[in-house]
Amino acid sequence: MTTSRELKQFVAITIYMGIVNLPSKRDYWPIHPILSSHSVTNELSWNRFEIVWQNLHLTELANVNLSSDESEEEVVQTYSNEKSLV
Repeated sequence: MTTSRELKQFVAITIYMGIVNLPSKRDYWPIHPILSSHSVTNELSWNRFEIVWQNLHLTELANVNLSSDESEEEVVQTYSNEKSLV
């Protein structure tokens, strides 16, 4: 299960990627220790980042059909449980 801390780190890394452009996502996690990396990428491993990247899907609730007896929170919780990250 992905924690809220991991999601915050994921968002921070994604913002960093928008500011500092490298050829590929993998380049933000250098393999050789002598190569510099930003501390933001030290907080979340490459493998974990990639799992979240592949499984996180955002949508507007306006695009979700709510039945009359469902609240938005129930729909989000149900969707989250069905699509939970490993």
